[in-house]
Amino acid sequence: MKFLFFLLFISSSYGAKLSPSLLIFHEWDLNACPQRIKKILDLKTEGLQVLISGHHESNENKTVTKYKYFSDTGRYIDLNKEVLLTFKQKVKKCLELIPDETKLAITLHINDSRSTGYWRNFIIFDPLDKKQGYSYFDFLIKPVVDVLSELKKKNINISLQGEMGATIFAYPESYLAIIKRLKRDQPLWQFGISLNFNEINGGIRLSKYKKMQELLNSLDFFGFSAYQPFAPNSIYYHFNNSGANFLKQLQAHRVVLPKTTPLHFREVGIGGGNWKNDGWSPATNPYEASANPYAGLYEPKNNPWNDSTMKKFRYKYHKELIRFLKSSELRTINPVTEAFLWNTGSWDPLNLYPGSEPFKDLSIIDEIIRQ
Repeated sequence: MKFLFFLLFISSSYGAKLSPSLLIFHEWDLNACPQRIKKILDLKTEGLQVLISGHHESNENKTVTKYKYFSDTGRYIDLNKEVLLTFKQKVKKCLELIPDETKLAITLHINDSRSTGYWRNFIIFDPLDKKQGYSYFDFLIKPVVDVLSELKKKNINISLQGEMGATIFAYPESYLAIIKRLKRDQPLWQFGISLNFNEINGGIRLSKYKKMQELLNSLDFFGFSAYQPFAPNSIYYHFNNSGANFLKQLQAHRVVLPKTTPLHFREVGIGGGNWKNDGWSPATNPYEASANPYAGLYEPKNNPWNDSTMKKFRYKYHKELIRFLKSSELRTINPVTEAFLWNTGSWDPLNLYPGSEPFKDLSIIDEIIRQ
């Protein structure tokens, strides 16, 4: 009985927590940091993820040809020293507003600038290879790391990319070199990578097995987007099994993650969309929504959470996620130690991103505050 009480105490006091995400897709989002960070701090959560997106142009082979900055003029701008300085200054003004005691997670990624339909998971690039004078490292990684260093931030974990499998599987040696360099310069920070829940290789057949294994061995954490389909009557067990199911895909490529490396739900949430995943079509029941948790909407007129059954299901989803996280760190094999909500549109019960107000849920906010 005493042992059981001890486990319950550890679970409720020291388990992982569900944290919000500040999503920065363009310069407008950087300009709006003060208001958004204030809303996040009102939640009194221990952790916060800041996701910072750059943009790119790519060719018909899905290979990056140049990197672009999405300015507040609505234009995608080629990189130069002035643009990078502006980007760095705005990132600094944003991140300096976050209290030092906050567990700060940073995730970086790039999106398409030309509406070709190429999802970032399939975009191919070497992060150290310069395109028209600048590499992915020059554009996103170095400026953000420099800002965090200048601000003397300590409680930091950084995912070098998110939902970008092709680049990892094509160039593991470059990511390994970057992590070695960053760990040398910032030995107290944690560094990792993040993939999607499926199609983890982004369509690239792994050939550099030794370098990929070295990369996996070097990670302080391994993140993924936890959007696997599930049954609405087994939400807790879905989260309980999601890490193992994700790692099986990695093993299919003949590489393994060390058992002591923690996992992160770098994106998690439920959008209430259906199988079309078109940003417009709502699920009509929990079974449709749970079969496509990554699918969501942005138009209030299609709000799936207006339905009482769907609203109850959404609440249960978040409550069970919080319950799972409280017990996750008791696991000795690849425990889930961080989880970050995808806070935009119908995935956003916290109303953190502009336009999310109709999807706000006070009962879920209360659960997150009380966790």
